[in-house]
Amino acid sequence: MKLLKLKKNTSANTGYSSLLLTFLSESLANLLFSVYGGKSLRIFTQRNHSQTRLRHKRNSSEKNKINMNSQIEGIIKKAYSAFNSRDIDSALSTFHPKVEWPKAFEGGYVSGHEEVRKYWTRQWTEINPNVEPIGLIERPNGTFEVSVLQKVKDLKGNLIFNGMVKHIITIQDHLFRRMDIELE
Repeated sequence: MKLLKLKKNTSANTGYSSLLLTFLSESLANLLFSVYGGKSLRIFTQRNHSQTRLRHKRNSSEKNKINMNSQIEGIIKKAYSAFNSRDIDSALSTFHPKVEWPKAFEGGYVSGHEEVRKYWTRQWTEINPNVEPIGLIERPNGTFEVSVLQKVKDLKGNLIFNGMVKHIITIQDHLFRRMDIELE
């Protein structure tokens, strides 16, 4: 099995080091490329202000889409970070005014900023959820699949759920318009 060599680059423009995926087997890289048809596949994690990314080669006609996907990635990271720090106003700044948000533990949806605010405020009096986005893929229908490591504890700190879920996000006007949840 042939391994690809790892590179470390520092970008002065972004202010953080970017560690490009290093020891990825050639066969896995080819499989990912064929499965995702050459589309952008990103795997991202936050570690000491570093970002790990896997990207396929893209042609110049995809550059605008790449910039858009980078903006979407930024919105997603901002929303999840704000949710985890319980900064509702910052999270809602990434949401469309008519956002449709799932009530994961109750079923159904809430619509609009004020309904999301009420739902989260009530939810956080009952449970302590934490969501960490670890992967982002644009689906053929234009939605974004965010792979999320979700940990939910009760208010005494007892673990209720610890696992992977998929958040399917619809973007409109560079804002979250709808989110759906799929279990891994």
